[in-house]
Amino acid sequence: MEDRVRRMKRIQTVQEQMHRLAEQRLSGLVSAEKELRRHEEQLVTSLDEATLLHGLFVEQMARRVRTVAVEAAATAAQAVVQREKLLEEKLKLKRVEDATKRIEREYQRILERKRLEEVVRPVSRVGDASLP
Repeated sequence: MEDRVRRMKRIQTVQEQMHRLAEQRLSGLVSAEKELRRHEEQLVTSLDEATLLHGLFVEQMARRVRTVAVEAAATAAQAVVQREKLLEEKLKLKRVEDATKRIEREYQRILERKRLEEVVRPVSRVGDASLP
């Protein structure tokens, strides 16, 4: 039973690590999306500014804006998928935590029962002795 508790704790540790990893991935995707959106806004702002030099590069800048917008949309889609994975990892972690607690409680009950038997056994032997 002690081995079972140890195994469940190891599984719980792994699930916690997987959950943290999923959180980090989501955080990275959200940051990347924000950065791409910010870059897109800067490009659009520079397209809006009417200067002589920008007129030469309008087509290239418009292509770049479209490319950045597509990258931002793809990153947003990845973030949605990662949120779903994070939710799955959270549910797995919760199930493992519950199972670990249940097994630990069961193990504690077994230990308490053994301790009680150790206390009761000598007392019950005294009653077996014959009285003078």
